Amino acid sequence: NKNGYGLFDMHGNVAEWCLDEKLSYRDFEPRGKDGLRQRQTTTAQALRVVRGGSCFRSPLAARCSARDEQVPDTRTSGIGVRPIRRLH
Repeated sequence: NKNGYGLFDMHGNVAEWCLDEKLSYRDFEPRGKDGLRQRQTTTAQALRVVRGGSCFRSPLAARCSARDEQVPDTRTSGIGVRPIRRLH
């Protein structure tokens, strides 16, 4: 189904790479405004958060709250980026 922005079936298309390093919610407070969790210094191979699910995963894993982790150079057809459009 097409939504008001002209996008089709976006939920569950691919899991989305996020900027966050995979850190404990308990041990790292989110930054104001954008919620980013980060250390003072991060290694290049630190695990990164992947949110949502792809069409290759179960419906439970397709939720936007689903949180997984991968090393940054992981390449798979189930992880990508999602198009966005700024609303004014």
